[in-house]
Amino acid sequence: MFFTRLFRNVLIPAIGMLALWGTSPAQQSFRDLRVDRLGFAAPGYLLIAPDAYDSLAFVDHTGSRLRRTYSGIISTLQAYGDTSLTHFVAIGTTRQFIRRNSSLAATDTLRLSGSYPVDFHEGKMWTDSTYIILGHDDRVVDMSKEVTGGRSDAVVRGAVIQERTLDGAVLFEWKSLDHIPVSDATEDVDRLQQKIDYIHVNSINRDANGDLIISCRHLDEVICVSRSTGSVLWRFGGAKSIGNQFTIIGDSIPGFKGFSHQHTAFITSRGTLMMFDNGNLKPAPRTSRVVEYELDIPGRKATKVWDYIPVPRVFSASMGSVQELVNGNVLIGYGLITEPAVSPLVSQEVSRAGQVVAEVNDNTGAALASYRVLKTTMGMYGSYKQVSAPTDVRFSDADSTSFVSMSFKRVAKPTGVIVERHSYAPKLITFVGNPHCGTLPMRWVVRFEDAQSLTGQMTFDVGSMDNVEDPDQIRLLYRPLEGQAGFAPLEGGYVPNQRVIVLPMLLQGEFMLAYKDCFDPTPVSPANNAVEVSATPKLAWKVAALADSYELQVATNADFIKPLLTLTTRRVDTTLPALANATTFFWRVRKVHTKGPGPWSAPFSFTTQIGLCSALSPVLVGKDTVAIQPGHVFRWTRAQGASSYRLTISDVALEQPIVDITTTADTFNVGTRLAPNTRYTWVVRGVNGNTLGRATAKIFLVTAPDRVSLRKPANDAALPFAPSTLFEWEAVPGALRYAMSVRSAKDSSIIYRDTVVSTWVRVNSLPRNTPMLWQCRAIGRYGNGPLSDRFEFTLVYDNPLGRSIPLAPKGNDHPYGTAETVFTWSSVQDALRYRLQVFDRQSSATAVVDTIVDGLKHVASGFAPSTSYDWRVMAINDRVSGQWSDTARFITRSEPSAIGLLPVFPGMDAEDVPTSGEWRFTTSDRYARYEVELGWDESFRPVLSTFGSDDGIVPYAGLMDGTRYFWRAIGIAADSTRTTGAYSVFTTVMPVVGVAHDASPGTI
Repeated sequence: MFFTRLFRNVLIPAIGMLALWGTSPAQQSFRDLRVDRLGFAAPGYLLIAPDAYDSLAFVDHTGSRLRRTYSGIISTLQAYGDTSLTHFVAIGTTRQFIRRNSSLAATDTLRLSGSYPVDFHEGKMWTDSTYIILGHDDRVVDMSKEVTGGRSDAVVRGAVIQERTLDGAVLFEWKSLDHIPVSDATEDVDRLQQKIDYIHVNSINRDANGDLIISCRHLDEVICVSRSTGSVLWRFGGAKSIGNQFTIIGDSIPGFKGFSHQHTAFITSRGTLMMFDNGNLKPAPRTSRVVEYELDIPGRKATKVWDYIPVPRVFSASMGSVQELVNGNVLIGYGLITEPAVSPLVSQEVSRAGQVVAEVNDNTGAALASYRVLKTTMGMYGSYKQVSAPTDVRFSDADSTSFVSMSFKRVAKPTGVIVERHSYAPKLITFVGNPHCGTLPMRWVVRFEDAQSLTGQMTFDVGSMDNVEDPDQIRLLYRPLEGQAGFAPLEGGYVPNQRVIVLPMLLQGEFMLAYKDCFDPTPVSPANNAVEVSATPKLAWKVAALADSYELQVATNADFIKPLLTLTTRRVDTTLPALANATTFFWRVRKVHTKGPGPWSAPFSFTTQIGLCSALSPVLVGKDTVAIQPGHVFRWTRAQGASSYRLTISDVALEQPIVDITTTADTFNVGTRLAPNTRYTWVVRGVNGNTLGRATAKIFLVTAPDRVSLRKPANDAALPFAPSTLFEWEAVPGALRYAMSVRSAKDSSIIYRDTVVSTWVRVNSLPRNTPMLWQCRAIGRYGNGPLSDRFEFTLVYDNPLGRSIPLAPKGNDHPYGTAETVFTWSSVQDALRYRLQVFDRQSSATAVVDTIVDGLKHVASGFAPSTSYDWRVMAINDRVSGQWSDTARFITRSEPSAIGLLPVFPGMDAEDVPTSGEWRFTTSDRYARYEVELGWDESFRPVLSTFGSDDGIVPYAGLMDGTRYFWRAIGIAADSTRTTGAYSVFTTVMPVVGVAHDASPGTI
């Protein structure tokens, strides 16, 4: 993307998967933030973005997230008073700011008029009906006229600023390229490039006259633009600024004056200019800070009056912000800290005396880089008062109140007082002594700038609070530190005729309200977080005092915004109508009495049963459960709410599971895991996470007799011709008889077929000099066993021909695909022709090449890459066939790719993988050699084994049966640079469990 900047942990390019007004729930994996050193911090919630991959939230002083809202990946989150907030978001190729109301519902899309793309650095409400927004003004400029070596087709990115009404009218427009030349960019802006970001505006504010205060990072300047004419009124820059018009007083370090590559420049309540000074172009060691100047505009002088440098120092290469707060404190966002390389610091709130009164750190280990960190009192009541003399103070405004007042009896010196009222219960509630029931959804935080300078009393007007049902019974609880330790009740102090609680002292800390006794119902069953609950559950709760009836709500989320059911009953239990399977439900209950409904109980949740599977095969229909063959595929229906399935096959006699696996499929190939001629049962149940669903009815099955082992004629035998030929095989336990057949090797036509009870048969009059195949299978009481291996033999007049010797190909690096491979072998005396067979080693049942050749070589193609092949040759003439040669092996080249290192075999989630074999992966010309690592999980800690290779095939051996392994390929370049490929997962073949058999006929 043109001029896109990618910051660590901040993603600015377009994201094409977001829906701003969707109904998806807010993402839960927000950053793990910690608020430290909490002192006399200003009231408000922190706005940090991005804080999650698809959501925004407010952060309180305990580090908790409030009002989580689905928003997409956002940045530049800022509030306009207590009425709205805006943020930047990219959807596909559309870049825009979104305005949200006080309920955080999206109400407006903010863009520029014309075709100018939106710049994420600034977009916010300017008045109740207008907004200011920053965009890109890209122009083709012949830079060869500006600088030696400049490009004639350079594209210069300028800034365009518009003030627009919410109806779309443009009230003001200013373009930087019409006022400030490209040549004024700082020395680190490369003007020889084809694309030049010469000014890089990153904040827009205004002064008392309504003129614009603009931070221009790539000029190292803050400029003032007339709102009425658009002309540049003044330019104030640091040592590297070309257009600076000011003399800087009292702000120098060796080799540098002023600021560099700054962010968030604005005029303070004192009339001074404050900014976040990144310090990019300053000499080492670079340090970022907040700096404040008093500007003498007519005299063009700038005097530093205050700055703050964090201890230990940090350097933020990009981003960063500063905000003046209601109590005079300064909130600093540190953006992208690059020095030190790892820093958890996100922001600090500091007093003008340089004291840190609040600090936000990122517990996740990788520092959070937020473009800005700001505070807002949206969604809460926050009041700051400065007390200079004994007086009575109500902490309220015209349209809102904290319900708290204070009477100050002694004021030793002017001191600030902060009162916050939050519309939610405290976090991490514990109690000192007996717990209290009926916690109300509100809390207060009181902070004094200097508690030792004040004495007096506090009053809480509980009778005026809408959600206090019975002020006579309410209790005020307190803990000294917000979000920490237990709450203790504050004894006495309730004045019945005024319905207020009066405390005879001033306390700072956190307060909450709760009922002394249990006036409200408490859910009992199902137990909280219960799983596999009936879809028609019976809900029960503890009886509550003074209850005329109970109101019950059931919802699919803990916010109960859209309850699924709302019921009223006089009982203390109720049975719900049928609910969906495998679904988590939340429920709560409250009492109803003559004064109205009481507070809701804390919600309980339960998850209904996973749906029931139905067995499909093998089942008791026809003879589907009889004579189950190796490789039988067990099948079942999917169950509602199941993400995977657990299949259990148990040996009836041993009374223990033989197969107990979990799979995401609704089928499972049993392979050779089941012993032959054995009784088993099987069940399957749905699984969702750690929850195991109900099992199907137990189904009995019987496996087929074992596979017959052939003895003679041996495979590839060449026998002297005789009138009859003896065929023998091993006895199979449980076999009643055997079905044996002889077929032509050429066309599979049947030459002989019979069923016998013995383990041998003599066959007369078989053809001469004809390759034949013979097989046998056992037949038990309940059906046929699997076919034996197929043995080939030939009856010949004369002694067999000699054995040929394979010559080529052998070893690695042979052609594949359309490239030709030449097979050659030694000659055999009296041979007229040769039969050539080639097999894929991993699936050797069928030859990929099987042909008759007149000479001593054959050319073939079409072989797969990264594959091992076996091949052999047999001499033949018109009278007799020879014996097969020894087997030769060759390996085709790996298929090259741009990256390589992609697992080929075993593939992802492969099962029944042999415990010895070959790993195969794609290669690339960029690597000189390769390694394969084996591990227990995707972390590869520890690495179990490492195998080296010069190509894309690595032999292995010695793996354990029935074990899940992770493997990956690593490419090593000529300069020893290592590149790790994607991992793959496979499970080795399960061991066959031995079972004793009764060999008597008719039994299993």
